[in-house]
Amino acid sequence: MTGRPATEAEPVKLTELLILAALWMLFGFMLWYYLSAFHVLPARLAAGAILQQVLGDDFRQIVAEPSQAFLFQVETNIPFTFRDGTTEALGFIVNPLIFSYGLPLLFGLVMGSNVGWRRKVAILLIGYGVITLVQIWGVVWESLKLLAFNFGDQAFAVVQDHGVSATVIALCYQLGTLILPALAIALIALVQAAGVSQSVPNPDGEYPDPSGDFRGQGIANMAVGLAGGLPVGGSVSGTALVRSSGAQSRWANIFTGLFGLVVVLLFAPLVELIPLAALAGLLVTVGAGMVNVPRLRTVWNTGPAPLTIMVITFVATLFTPIQVAVILGVVLHILLYIFRSAEAVRIERVVPQEDGTFAEGEVPGALPSGEIVVLQPIGSLFFAGVAELEEHLPKVGQAQGTAVIIRLRDRDEVGSTFIRTMQRYTESLQAGGNVLMLEGLDEKVLEQIERTKLLDLIGEENVFLAQPQHGASLRQALAAAEEWLVQDQENRG
Repeated sequence: MTGRPATEAEPVKLTELLILAALWMLFGFMLWYYLSAFHVLPARLAAGAILQQVLGDDFRQIVAEPSQAFLFQVETNIPFTFRDGTTEALGFIVNPLIFSYGLPLLFGLVMGSNVGWRRKVAILLIGYGVITLVQIWGVVWESLKLLAFNFGDQAFAVVQDHGVSATVIALCYQLGTLILPALAIALIALVQAAGVSQSVPNPDGEYPDPSGDFRGQGIANMAVGLAGGLPVGGSVSGTALVRSSGAQSRWANIFTGLFGLVVVLLFAPLVELIPLAALAGLLVTVGAGMVNVPRLRTVWNTGPAPLTIMVITFVATLFTPIQVAVILGVVLHILLYIFRSAEAVRIERVVPQEDGTFAEGEVPGALPSGEIVVLQPIGSLFFAGVAELEEHLPKVGQAQGTAVIIRLRDRDEVGSTFIRTMQRYTESLQAGGNVLMLEGLDEKVLEQIERTKLLDLIGEENVFLAQPQHGASLRQALAAAEEWLVQDQENRG
């Protein structure tokens, strides 16, 4: 096995991250729901212990609800008189899942990223621990809120006797209830800000770093919240207005905020006189100025798929809330990704020329004996594309002493279906005394075929990593194939 040393993995693009995160999130929600009886167990035990400390002998236990194991059945020793006049120990149901919606969201984002598996597991464990703490908080204060405000004066008096005031219960309950909605709003704001930053380049022509934008927006909103202000996100109209006013750097936003503060403090009565119509006219002007006719024409002439996405996104932005438009955009990208993955796959034959160049040749229906056949797959090597690839591969038939080289340059990942296809093709070739070589592999693809034992089947000497110079690894593979042919002919006598 020859090639270049391992390099660090490239960061996942924002669009690719959103698509992968959405797919993983669907799977995460399924696991989150069907395994809820297990992942809520720590919260049930901890919340029960806390309520035991708070309510003492007036609390009995928290058990799983018999018909739906993810629900908590809180049992107390507080007597409660029902409408029919009977008196029994008070019990009620609390749903802990309303405090853990962030778990499948975190699962999707982490699994969609390209960090190592150890780091993914570490992040998920830390996230699970944090969300479990949120669950414990929510279950405890939800239970105390129900006792204090929903079951009459007797239950309220019991809670008060244990030193828990109604004000504290209300504040802590609201905090637990508002944590996840706040996270959802923060996610929408981040996605909106990322969309704005990736649509408007910096003055030097480079696009901003989404991670840097996320950090800056998060730190700024945390500081604003501590100061009693309102959190904000990216603004299409605000960005266009600042740029049209001659902004050259991000300092323009800071000075705009300072000038706005001075105007509001000193000239508030005059600011109130600005007609709403003028503001609307300004937004219309800015919006019209943002319409990029050449880009629209390019999308229009590219094909039906991008044109459809453009029209649907435009209409959704006009007539639906921003969060609906964001979700719709993610769904459309997923559908487009699946559509492109199912596109037709073809194979080209690469034929070496005497002058050292390469030409395209006709792919044989059946492999000839004693030759070198270089094949270049074109198209997606995932899902249905692999089935088409297998149909287009030359049949082994009666071929003997043939070296098949498959080029995989510029592919940073392959699917399990492709690996199984290569396993079958390799076994078929080797059964007839032929050999398969893989050329132009990325380090990540090499790790995949090594973990799946395909490397052991093919042989390390028949795998060639991609080189910085185009064609270098192919020439190495061709030299190895010629050497193999000579040795094979000698062995056959």
